[in-house]
Amino acid sequence: MGIGGRIIRFHCLIIRNVGKRTAKRCIAQYEILAPTNLEGLEKVNKLHWADKDYSYKTDEPEPVEIGSDETRRLDVFFSSPLISSEGNINDYYASSNAMNTYTSGQPISASGIGDKTSKNRVIGSWMAIPIALRNVIINNQDVPQARLSCGTYKVKIKVCCENGKGDEKEFKIYIKENGNNLIEIAE
Repeated sequence: MGIGGRIIRFHCLIIRNVGKRTAKRCIAQYEILAPTNLEGLEKVNKLHWADKDYSYKTDEPEPVEIGSDETRRLDVFFSSPLISSEGNINDYYASSNAMNTYTSGQPISASGIGDKTSKNRVIGSWMAIPIALRNVIINNQDVPQARLSCGTYKVKIKVCCENGKGDEKEFKIYIKENGNNLIEIAE
């Protein structure tokens, strides 16, 4: 998806209501099960439902209704990759300069790395919590409590609703050096 001249990659799950009635006020959250040494990354937080606003006014996700046998898309994490001057998408880990900038705890900027189309924007991967969507995409600010560094994460995604039992499942999130990030069901 292109937003404001930049490319944002959303990694989502499709959530289906298999019940016989509409699931009311559904909220989804993640819990990171591994690794356990999460420097700055919040272990538990609420996720953003796709097609719901993430505004300047709130950091809280809006609950959704999911009709019987209907689906909703849930944003799990998103990436803002580095784009080269030739228009190729490069992951931010590919630049040792960017990696050094990240490991020092500073926001990663494409400035000085040859990105002519989107200078001075933060690049990386974040859990799709409302404050990260707002600050990274709209305000161009890093959100350390949602930032995913290169590696494998085991997460539990839990969906709760006001009038039903909800569900949960474990997944693995792979943040890769080559930018081919993905999510799959955990073994």
